[in-house]
Amino acid sequence: MASVAVTFIHNNATKGLRARDVAIELNVSRRLADLRFKECYGKTILDAILEIRLDALKQKLKTTSTPIKKITAACGFANEANAKALFKRRVGVSMRVFRANAQSS
Repeated sequence: MASVAVTFIHNNATKGLRARDVAIELNVSRRLADLRFKECYGKTILDAILEIRLDALKQKLKTTSTPIKKITAACGFANEANAKALFKRRVGVSMRVFRANAQSS
């Protein structure tokens, strides 16, 4: 079950995927999906989704000059402000600073 979930998450994380969608794909309850996923990977389905989205964000910030608002939407975030807050909390700097540092390297 967990490997199917990982594949599904990798294929759909930047398309607005929610943890509930993964549970539906697995044909189990959200709670059971999260429990089994956490047993296997040590993190929740939502954490896995957000990790992939943040990796995609970092890659786009490094390699494009696309406006941040468009990048956040393209990476599956429905709300730019939430994406910015999550990015800063997890990465330690704002998207703007991250981009500036990546481009100056």
